[in-house]
Amino acid sequence: MELHDILHLHRKSKKMTLMQLVDQTSLSYGKIYRIFNGTLAKPLPDDLQEISTCLSLDFRYLLQVSGYLSSETGLQESRDESEVAHYPLLSWNFCSLIFPFTEPITSGLSDDLFSWTGSLQDGFALKIDSDHEFQPIYCSGDVILCGPHESCEDY
Repeated sequence: MELHDILHLHRKSKKMTLMQLVDQTSLSYGKIYRIFNGTLAKPLPDDLQEISTCLSLDFRYLLQVSGYLSSETGLQESRDESEVAHYPLLSWNFCSLIFPFTEPITSGLSDDLFSWTGSLQDGFALKIDSDHEFQPIYCSGDVILCGPHESCEDY
């Protein structure tokens, strides 16, 4: 997923307009428009910092996606089984924006993280809200840990 796709999805999940971003940053409308439609593929780090603060995104992740950081100096991707792994905690509304998942979901797409002592390839967590309860199995506030590359028999 490219930078402008990530920014666009996260902006939509927060129900923000481009003009609201202009008001909350020191960036011009033209610059924000070019960043969010992909014509400015590698924005300046200072611009990414402002956008990441406004959208509550991980600045280091945006630097990595933009090509300023390599995966070795950016986010840690491989974890020992004994360590705690952190997966993006997504809402149903956010999932509806990106379903079906065509690329791995990364922590940069979520404000919250769910910690678990295992490891999943492209894992994410889904938080049950009151509109999607299925009592007594799923109640509001429950978290479902999802591993799209894992079979149910593995658990």
